[in-house]
Amino acid sequence: DASAVPDWTLAAAAGLAIISVDSGDDSEAENLFKRLLPHSGEFVRPAVFSIDRILANLAALQKRNDVARAHFGTAIELCTRGGFVPELARTQTDLAGFLIGLGDAADRELASELIESVTVTVTQLKMVPLSVRVAALKEALSTLPASKNSHPDGLTDREVEVLKVLATG
Repeated sequence: DASAVPDWTLAAAAGLAIISVDSGDDSEAENLFKRLLPHSGEFVRPAVFSIDRILANLAALQKRNDVARAHFGTAIELCTRGGFVPELARTQTDLAGFLIGLGDAADRELASELIESVTVTVTQLKMVPLSVRVAALKEALSTLPASKNSHPDGLTDREVEVLKVLATG
């Protein structure tokens, strides 16, 4: 059965993309993104890696945040529907890291929720390397200063203080 034979060229491109993302080297990110994009919705086999998770990370590396969000969403949906729990945990971890990097209060809140959820999964599945990364993200999240966008309409802490004084007389 030909479908049981892994596509090693796809696996190689996915591997190069993972290395590119892990090293922060965006020099080939666009080429790898274009190579993998036709395979959106697929998984690299024999290991189970979501092409959309890899596309999301490549897009994030290139600061294409909306594209990254879309591919993270697709990867989570496909992993959930397919029952690929370890890959779902990797995707949630990558998404949490991406969201923390954006610095928005709502994104940080979602990252915190993802970290709490994935902590349970990595513990149950004994995914030790991933649990180390999750713990590092949790620590990073706890040490970040308050988000610039934590007040309505982007008000600064000082502006909120002034408004409180004015409101109370």
